[in-house]
Amino acid sequence: MFSLSGKKALIIGGSCEIGLILSNMLIDLEVFPLISYRNIESKEKIIKNLNNYKDKYSLLKIDFCDLKTLENVKSINSIDYMIDFVHENYERLIGTASIEDIYSYYSSNISYRACLLNIISRSMIKKKKGRLIYISSTAAKTPNPGQGFYASSKLAVEALYKNIGIELCSRGITSVILRAGYINAGRGIKYLNEKKKNKYINVISKNKIAEIIIFLLTDSATCFNATELCCDAGLTASKWG
Repeated sequence: MFSLSGKKALIIGGSCEIGLILSNMLIDLEVFPLISYRNIESKEKIIKNLNNYKDKYSLLKIDFCDLKTLENVKSINSIDYMIDFVHENYERLIGTASIEDIYSYYSSNISYRACLLNIISRSMIKKKKGRLIYISSTAAKTPNPGQGFYASSKLAVEALYKNIGIELCSRGITSVILRAGYINAGRGIKYLNEKKKNKYINVISKNKIAEIIIFLLTDSATCFNATELCCDAGLTASKWG
């Protein structure tokens, strides 16, 4: 029987479709979600979708483009789990991107997150227990043309999560990276609609991804540490991937 011994989960980017599904699942499992939002639109989306659970979750503003919101992270106490969905997409040919956009993209997606992980890991050290999951992408291994910035930043973040698992596993803190393939949610919907005639594309449901994340949070799954797991229904195992 799988069990979750933790009672509080921080969900970074919790207004995304999978984040909302995951929040519902965690509440049903009696785990209290602390859900981050970036702006008023994402905040309202969370409130609307979790209308039946008004007293069973809380909200926290985290904006990767605003260093000041790191102060909000410092106020967090007693987090058992962190699930990280946030990552801006930036598809450009390397030679055609603007210097300003490149600098901004890496600052928000990597530098801010490194600071966030620094704060969260320190908090978990005090409890001598913690589990971190980063939702990455198969693009980290097999990028398409124009995904150089996206793929390289994903790999950089993966390295941060891996090293937390390496450095802190002796203190009860573990990490795992989930490299997802094509999902019927978010940006994936538009891409899948464009490629719907391609019989080689394997689509994973957003509910299934949420279920896999729940498993990775269980006590039984902590043996998966400082590593990446590929969840793409065999897409990248084939030359058609």
